[in-house]
Amino acid sequence: MLKTRVKNFITVKTDEKQPKLQFKPVMKTVLSFIFGFLLMNPFVTGTISPFSVSLIASLSGMQCVAATAGTAIGSFVFFDATDTVKYLAVALFCCMINEVCTRYFGSDLMKITPYINSFLSMLIISGAIMFATGFDLETFITVLYESLLCCVGTYIFIQGNLLMFGEKDFARFTTREFMITFLSVGILLMPFYKYTVLNFSFVGVIFSFVILLLGRLKSGNGGTLTGVCVGICVGLSGRVSFLGAGYALSGLLCGELSRKNKYFSAVGFVSCVAVCALIDSTLKAYLAIAEAIVAATVFLLLPDRFFSFLSEKVNLPTPVYIKSDNSRVLTHRLTEASEAITELSDCVDTVQRTLAPQHEKELRLAVKSAWNKVCDNCDLKNSCREEVRCPSDETIDKISRALTDHATLGEMHFPKNFPEACYCFDEMKEKISMRYMSYVASLGAQGKVDQMQGLMSDQFRSMADILRDIACEFDEDLNLNTEISDICGEEAKESGLNVTSCESYLDKFGRMSINLKVLTPRDNFNISQFTDALSMATGAVLDIPDIDTCEDECVMKFKQEMIYDVEIGAFSRSADDIKVCGDYYRSFRDENGRHITVLSDGMGTGSRAAVDSAMAAELFSKLIKSGLSFDCALPIANSALLVKSSDESLATLDVVCIDLYTGRTDFMKAGAAATFIRHKDSVASLEQASLPIGILREIEFSKATAKPEDGDIILMISDGVLGDCNGWIQQEMKLWDTKHSPRELAEFIVNSACERKLGKQRDDMTAIAIYVKEKNNI
Repeated sequence: MLKTRVKNFITVKTDEKQPKLQFKPVMKTVLSFIFGFLLMNPFVTGTISPFSVSLIASLSGMQCVAATAGTAIGSFVFFDATDTVKYLAVALFCCMINEVCTRYFGSDLMKITPYINSFLSMLIISGAIMFATGFDLETFITVLYESLLCCVGTYIFIQGNLLMFGEKDFARFTTREFMITFLSVGILLMPFYKYTVLNFSFVGVIFSFVILLLGRLKSGNGGTLTGVCVGICVGLSGRVSFLGAGYALSGLLCGELSRKNKYFSAVGFVSCVAVCALIDSTLKAYLAIAEAIVAATVFLLLPDRFFSFLSEKVNLPTPVYIKSDNSRVLTHRLTEASEAITELSDCVDTVQRTLAPQHEKELRLAVKSAWNKVCDNCDLKNSCREEVRCPSDETIDKISRALTDHATLGEMHFPKNFPEACYCFDEMKEKISMRYMSYVASLGAQGKVDQMQGLMSDQFRSMADILRDIACEFDEDLNLNTEISDICGEEAKESGLNVTSCESYLDKFGRMSINLKVLTPRDNFNISQFTDALSMATGAVLDIPDIDTCEDECVMKFKQEMIYDVEIGAFSRSADDIKVCGDYYRSFRDENGRHITVLSDGMGTGSRAAVDSAMAAELFSKLIKSGLSFDCALPIANSALLVKSSDESLATLDVVCIDLYTGRTDFMKAGAAATFIRHKDSVASLEQASLPIGILREIEFSKATAKPEDGDIILMISDGVLGDCNGWIQQEMKLWDTKHSPRELAEFIVNSACERKLGKQRDDMTAIAIYVKEKNNI
């Protein structure tokens, strides 16, 4: 039979049945006996052993009998006569009830009977012995506490057994499943915790190592949950009070520090344990520091390839999405439309180039037409010589060149002795000059038409670029992934949300987003805690969601947490401190997690420059916000300035785009002034030769790329700030203290530039300071 399996999020079919990783029945029976025996070791407060009964209630068949036998033998080994009778009776009673329920009750009822069985078996037998030996309140509380632990332990063992021996991969465990699995393993290891060598516990080393390991593989959430599970197990022993909270806190710390590197993680873990040990001030507490140091040493000695190998096993693989047929068809159609419009634009350009040489022929025809008209209207034309009435091509070319070069005609431009031979020479010269003026006027009009045709060609090309961008987005766009969606939906239900729908996507930059539609949650719902749980389940660090509420439903929009953040400040001064400033800037964050800053400087000063710069920056910013690429938006803004008015309209564009996920920063300039970047103790000046927009039809950005780090500063300025040299700006930036805000830096640079230009003509000045910060260091 064909069986469908999921691997790396791609659905495939295979004829082979995949072997399941499971223990053979005999081995599981042997393990049931061993753990039934070991769990009788009274590690819970050193006096009671409820988890052996929990193990019996969670099993069935021969495994249940084996666990009962191990518990019976353990009761003789670890307890005195009274407690031996109690645990022996509880084990036999629980095993008998378990077999009766399995044989006579249906599967639906069997879902709850193990919990009731373990609780009542311990409560009834222990209660009977208590009343037989004498009732007291402290003993009753202990009996009730042990019975509740039996019930909780049964739930942990049943769920842990299903998870550890089931088909679900560890990488796809939800937060609840993750905790149950580690609680099961932790409880099974706790009987060994009391066995030490010179009070040094090897189980303590294992616990510490697992916290460090899961903190590295699962980041802060993994370290915290593992620490909590270990803390619960150790806390049940009642021997070391600080470890319960200490393990959880150290797990959180090493998980967060693991984002830096494993050395920070290990040092943070040991330091946290050491602080807790000093608070507890016992020998066992001090030995826990040694256990943590040993675990950290082993952790640091392991090679990175070991962690990479484990990461592939315990984390979700990178999703591979497959586009639907509709997406492929749409991409193909958009690409074809883009190519067709590009061909149309090329056709317009070709026609324009073909018609350009006709202007020269039209001038020669205009000269010849004026010549013939004068001769036709002359009464003495029959007495003129042939060379006067019918000029040669050489004569027409000579006159045409003279008009083109000088725009006037003289006797020297006509054939020799022509003025004496022609009776209408003055009229001839005047008519040709008038015809030339008409030709120049028509040529100017034709030039305007050519310009409009060129702009139309540019618009066709821009439309083609837009369609090509959209086609690329569809080609790179990735479809809904149902498996991650199911994981998120299940996690939301476990957190108490009523889920209507859940969709998970991966964008073209490889970043996960989740749209979760639920009924409006309760007022005290902890959205931060739920975000951490969802991050744990998906293997991606998610940011606090944007929530859109509509009536009784809301949509939670999760995106991956950004690593970087920026702080921006700007300051401007007009040329005379009275008129409006001719510089204009926009700063915004797009839907792809990029922070974009656009600075434009209009030609000249005052209101006209302000209009040009505002038009350029606003139009360009809106095009980028709509989803167009920078190279696609630039020619559209350029065309808008070209047709804005008959007067020349120029404006520069200076663009800084910071990817807040990776830190990659792109610098794009069209006629803009230098940009300064401070990295640690050095300042670099980025100057790129380019033309402003609004001059030529053909326009493109000059580009550069950098990757700033935490604490770096980017300074954008208009050309009015620059003087004869820019060395002073670099010096001031090098000495600048980032305790001051970015706006203070921008204001300081502009005011300093004004002071340097006292008594000189001043231009509009604008400075924009950008502080780059890593979120972990904010």
